[in-house]
This record gives sequence, structure tokens and C-alpha cells, in this order.
Amino acid sequence: MTGKKNSKGKINGSGPLTANNAALNKTFETLARLGYAARGIIYFVIGLLAVLLAVGYGGKTTDQQGAISVIGTQPAGRILLWLVLIGLVCYSLWGLIRVIFNPFHQGHDAKGFAVRIGYLVSAAAYGLLVIPTYALISGGAQPAQSGAQQGQIQQYTAQILVIPFGQLLVGIMGIILILVGLMQFFQGLSSGFDRRIHLTKLNPVQLRRVRFLGRLGTIARGIVFALIGFFIVMAAYTANSQQIKGFDSTLTYIVQQPYGVWLMGAVALGLISLGLYSLCMSVFFRLKK
Repeated sequence: MTGKKNSKGKINGSGPLTANNAALNKTFETLARLGYAARGIIYFVIGLLAVLLAVGYGGKTTDQQGAISVIGTQPAGRILLWLVLIGLVCYSLWGLIRVIFNPFHQGHDAKGFAVRIGYLVSAAAYGLLVIPTYALISGGAQPAQSGAQQGQIQQYTAQILVIPFGQLLVGIMGIILILVGLMQFFQGLSSGFDRRIHLTKLNPVQLRRVRFLGRLGTIARGIVFALIGFFIVMAAYTANSQQIKGFDSTLTYIVQQPYGVWLMGAVALGLISLGLYSLCMSVFFRLKK
């Protein structure tokens, strides 16, 4: 899908995402907002638990499945899990929408292609959380639990490593994740962070504050993703899938480094910021007409 600039320099959509398709716009917008709400809750829980660990008030390092498991233990946990499950489905679909319909008008150059590949990976990642979340609700096999993602990644990687050129494939995947992490890190540092995202009912000061939360969160998530990618590359180099660390183990690795408590605290606050930013997105996000 392409976009044209009007006399004021703003981009007008063409194709499916236009004012002539208000019903489709509204559907896509609703999927996005529900998805951002689920993402926000998950990252807020991960960050909060990590902050509590960093300051010595209990807490723990956990991954997305672990956060979902924690949500299920809260009062009205079953209801919350259903809401998260719906949000996960919506966010996964929103990822596919961003790839296929390109509502943010990403270019067709290498950068735009890379961004849309990132959307596709995001759709797959959140889609993979749907089954363990439903299993946690229904009491089925392999429910969401902390550390499960690391075991799954190690298992799949071990299967890839034994095939021809398996080490090369795993190494490429690790490099891609490192690049994704670095791209998010520098995106968070950019003053033009998420300018394509349209947030309504916010004055300029509020908008700057919300985007500041998003920038901090994107930087923190980029650091974690880049480290996970590094461990995948090490697994490829050593042909040992046990070298791979998941989200929770990567946070543990950070806290074990010199000044690790401070580093962990900074990353954890960033993840909380990402959660709050996502929750703001769920309220104020609108597709441009």
C-alpha cells in the first residue's frame, strides 16, 4: 500500500486503510488496541518483578509466559487470563495487518522491509503465547510457566543444529535477532520515535511523555533482544543449544554482571515503561484517516 502527501505534508492512505473503508479501519484499530493492552500488561509484570528483585524486595526474573502465569494467580485471575488471551490473538493479527496492509506506510526499501519482517516475527511470537495461555485457563497440557520459552527455543535449536548447515542457520537467526535488538535500541534513541503512530486526545506535553515511555521501553527491550541473539550465535558457534538463554535467563545474566543490580534496575524500569506505553497505546491509538 502506498501513501500520498497532501498540501500540508501529511500522509493520506490509499487502498484498504482509507476513510472509504471506515468499518475495516475500525476493526483493525480495535485489534491493535486490544493487542497493545495485552502487551502492556505482560511487559509491566515482567518489569515490576525484575525491579523488585533488583531492590531486594522479592521479585524474580521471568519471561512472557511467566508473566502470564503470574497474572493467573491474581484475584479474578481467570478473567484476566481470558482478556490477555484475547489480546494476544488480536496483537498477533495486528502484526499480520502491519505486514500485509502497511498502515504505517513503511517504505519499500531495505529499512521498510526489515521493519515489516519485524512485524511478522512479532506476530509469530505473540501467536505462540496463545496456546500455553489457553492451556493455563483450561488446565490443558503445557500451560504458560516461567522458563518454558527458553526450553522450547533450546529444543527447536537442537533439532536445527543436527541438519545440514544447521549451525549456519542458527547463527543467521541469532544475527537477525541482534540486528533487531540494535534497531530497537537506536529507534528508542531517535528523536523521531514512533512518529508514524497516531495518538489522539493528548496535548503536546502528554504526547512527549508517552513517547518518552516508549523510547525507554524500546531501548530496554532492544538490549534484551540483542543479548538473546548473542546467546543464539554462541549456541551456533559451539553447536550447543544449551548456550541459549530466554528472556528470564537473560535478565538473570544482566544482574550477575558488575553493577548488575543497577543495570537490571535500569532495564526493568525500561520494561515497565514499555508496559505503560503499550497501555497508553491501547487507549489513545487511532489509525490515521
